[in-house]
Amino acid sequence: MSLRRSLYEALAQAPHVKIISPPPDSPLASQLLCFTVPDRDRDQQLLRRLTEDKILARGSGGIYKLGIHLCVCDVHIERFVNSLRKGLA
Repeated sequence: MSLRRSLYEALAQAPHVKIISPPPDSPLASQLLCFTVPDRDRDQQLLRRLTEDKILARGSGGIYKLGIHLCVCDVHIERFVNSLRKGLA
């Protein structure tokens, strides 16, 4: 769950992000992290950036869903975080 913790911490520090998933130390924590960007313009800006960077992170209803699977590594987390920062700048 260290990758999830890294991702959660990056989301927690990102401006304009509201995390929906439980924190890493919660017994309800899973390998799925969900968040929203309440500001519609910033949400669309982030969605465009993630699409340009070929990162699939969108669910439905404005909720981004990120899965941490066996094939995900630190490089993938860093790539997403870089896209997130650019998309919300």
